[in-house]
Amino acid sequence: MFLKTKILIILFIFIPTLSAFAQNNFRTELEKRHIIAKNKGKIKLYRQIITINEKLSTQNFPKEDITQYHKIIIIDASKQKLTAYENGQKVMEYKISAGNEKFPTPKGRFRVVKKHQMMWSKSAEKWMPYWMEFYQNGKYGIHAFPLDPYKKPLYDKSFLGVRLGGGCVRLLEEHAKNLYNWSNLSTKVFIFYSSELI
Repeated sequence: MFLKTKILIILFIFIPTLSAFAQNNFRTELEKRHIIAKNKGKIKLYRQIITINEKLSTQNFPKEDITQYHKIIIIDASKQKLTAYENGQKVMEYKISAGNEKFPTPKGRFRVVKKHQMMWSKSAEKWMPYWMEFYQNGKYGIHAFPLDPYKKPLYDKSFLGVRLGGGCVRLLEEHAKNLYNWSNLSTKVFIFYSSELI
């Protein structure tokens, strides 16, 4: 008799607790789904806002950087144009040949990290006059049109504005020389594609 009473007491306490726990879990799950459903639209809108803000900030970035840095090189790969500024003033502007669709010029914030008046590229087997490296591991740089192993020109000025492989930014030799002599290892490089901006 005592055992049966004890079992009944345990069941009396345990079953309502289990029921309440199940109900709470069920309610929590429902609330969770409701919150997710409710916020899906907000999350989507938030992502759109972030994307727009990133594009707008990128669009305004060149103007901001012109005054922010002592020297900066701004490259619009869409317009195939390079502009150099010093203390907020334009000091040179040149037409370039950026990378093509298969090997595009990378976009982003960089700086000149190495300079060589004549750099030999093992991968391309070409000389790169007035090399201004702006990307890690020597993969990308600003330089004059490359020369063959005997240092003979491979391109002339008719190639300006023509997208070439490799992803580097190429200039006429005299323009590259001017930029090389003007720049230093702390010169900022900003590359963007104006066609991608809203």
